[in-house]
Amino acid sequence: MARARVLVVLMMCARAVVAPRAVVASESAHSVLSKESWATERARGRGSTRARTLLTTATDAPRDLAGYPAVRKVNGTSFELAHAMDGVGTTHWMARAAPVSAAPTPAQVKAGNDPGGGIVVARGSFVNAVANVEAVVIVGGLTEDTLYYVSTVGESGGTSPTLQSTTQTLSVRTADESAPTIGSFTYAANGNEIALTVTLSDEDGTVYYVLQHVGVPAPSVQQVLDGKNSSALPAISSGNMQLIRNVPRTIDTTGAVGLVLGAQYTAHYVAVDTLGNKPSAVSSTNVNTSPMPPAPNPPPSPPAPSPPPPPPLVASPPPPSPPPSPPPTPETDAPVFTTGFPKVDTATNSSFKLHAAMNERGVLYFAVFEGTLAQITAPTGAALKAQTALVSDPALRHIGVMYLSASTTASRTFNSLKPGGKYVVFAVGEDDLANMMSTVTSMDIELLDDVAPTSTWSATLSGTQLTINATSTEKGMVYYVCSTDLMANLSPNDVKNAADIRPRVFRHGSFELKNENVQEYVTLNVGYGRDFIVHILVEDKSGNHVNVERSRRIVTLTAPPPPPPAPSPPPALRVERDEDLMISMFVLTYSALALVILYVLVRACSQYGMASYRANMSIRRRYMAKKSLLAGKTHALMKAQEQARKEEAEVGKKMIKGYADYNEYDIMEGGGKAERGAHYREVHADVNARQLARERRLDALMSLSREKEDELRDKIQK
Repeated sequence: MARARVLVVLMMCARAVVAPRAVVASESAHSVLSKESWATERARGRGSTRARTLLTTATDAPRDLAGYPAVRKVNGTSFELAHAMDGVGTTHWMARAAPVSAAPTPAQVKAGNDPGGGIVVARGSFVNAVANVEAVVIVGGLTEDTLYYVSTVGESGGTSPTLQSTTQTLSVRTADESAPTIGSFTYAANGNEIALTVTLSDEDGTVYYVLQHVGVPAPSVQQVLDGKNSSALPAISSGNMQLIRNVPRTIDTTGAVGLVLGAQYTAHYVAVDTLGNKPSAVSSTNVNTSPMPPAPNPPPSPPAPSPPPPPPLVASPPPPSPPPSPPPTPETDAPVFTTGFPKVDTATNSSFKLHAAMNERGVLYFAVFEGTLAQITAPTGAALKAQTALVSDPALRHIGVMYLSASTTASRTFNSLKPGGKYVVFAVGEDDLANMMSTVTSMDIELLDDVAPTSTWSATLSGTQLTINATSTEKGMVYYVCSTDLMANLSPNDVKNAADIRPRVFRHGSFELKNENVQEYVTLNVGYGRDFIVHILVEDKSGNHVNVERSRRIVTLTAPPPPPPAPSPPPALRVERDEDLMISMFVLTYSALALVILYVLVRACSQYGMASYRANMSIRRRYMAKKSLLAGKTHALMKAQEQARKEEAEVGKKMIKGYADYNEYDIMEGGGKAERGAHYREVHADVNARQLARERRLDALMSLSREKEDELRDKIQK
């Protein structure tokens, strides 16, 4: 007990020493908070006079400002990551390639560890040296056209840093800045034609080619795209075809001029993707036609280049301009747009042009937003001029100034817009004296879809059945024409209106591509003895298409093949009469038949036997119920008869007593004998009537009970 008391005394002393220190620490922490922090605490409902714990700025986790973190300036291998917080600290980040399995914790982001054990492509941290001011880092070493997830978490500065309790994750896809990769390029000689087969291994695109003689310098990439040779003249043969990734396709040099048998050529080719990315150099492969008979004709020499044009004549100098007129008197009227301006036109799939003209010299302030007039709030003229209040709008795409001369049209083209998107242009004019129009002009514009779809197709013959398959990156239509004119070069309009071609083609039509990148087909019966070529035109729903493409030469059989010999009849089937087998079949058959009959009998007996038993039991129950009811009624009738007899006896006694009473009453009253006799007869007649009515009712009840009992007995007997 003595030791326990000593311990209690020591604990109380320790509390007395520690408590003042805690108060001092709390007051010190309170003094560190600024007036703004205290106002914030009170705004959050924490500024009461009750005891509370206050954290210093050095140990509070910072908070992200609105709109941060942000990803900007995305290119093929890097992007810019920006972050801003309400305090000084450090931003930790890590980037992972998609797909990812889980969101990381703040500690995992700081350590650069993927929660699912995946690979972290890049990680790091950067310092936010000033509160409310963004810091930027460049995340590099990435792969083109790849989806990444970037996770960030903020941490306070000071000697005791504190991590934020949650992380933020953004998704970003790097840009595609590379030309498609040609997986394979092969060829096959087909007489004086060459079939080129190409496959793109990483993305959709278009392959362009030109043929030159061996040893001639290779053309440039742009010359291949234009179908020219290294001398900027039309190549011996050129063409292009659209390909879907990993789907091989063949293009023939059919109809090319200058290809001879047994000659060797160099095919120069480039691949361009749907975004217009093209390689920096041309790829080349030597190809050749089929061997030719002896003494081939030499190939024609290329045409001589045309002489250069004569140098332009030097114009005489213009006459001196007259002296400038004196400056006009300053005016305060705002300029006015020329009739029909401003306006937008020349819309493509990713650009459009703005035209403006005013009645006097000045400037046009403009801004381009993505959306419609119903979605975008029109800025004021002052906001268009200042520009600072508009650059933070996420829908803003272009903003700037156009300088205008009096009554002269000026234009500006806006590129790199979303294909087929909707945009709003706001514009306001101001003259040189700073007189601005009072109203901002707004214009809506919708870009066009003018990009032809990427497609592949094939024409396969099986007997007399021709199957045309087609696949496209956009929904649309496939038009086809089967023509026996092997040298015909049909235009897109010819293929779409094949019924007007003369001489008539023997097969033509179209079928719909209902889904993107889903193969559709049509099967035609082309008959026998046909020698023809298939012309194909693939068109999207906006009417965009590439040139008409031709198949290889297709030849059907001259006559139907003879029917195959009739197959020999199958050998007759005969069952061997095995005695044991016959006995087994007999026993099994009749056993099954007996089981079926037994089953039917059991069901019938159970059904009808139970039904009869239930019917009899129901009749017996009704009979017992009616018998019990009859017994009750008989008992009640007997009691009623007994009660009637008792009442009759009582009435007789009362009558006798009544007579005595009446006589005595009459004598006492001094009435006459005649009056007493009349009164006696009246009373006696009333009593007799009541008694007679009661007896009649009892007789009727007895008769009814006997009738009911007879009916019940008849029913039971039946």
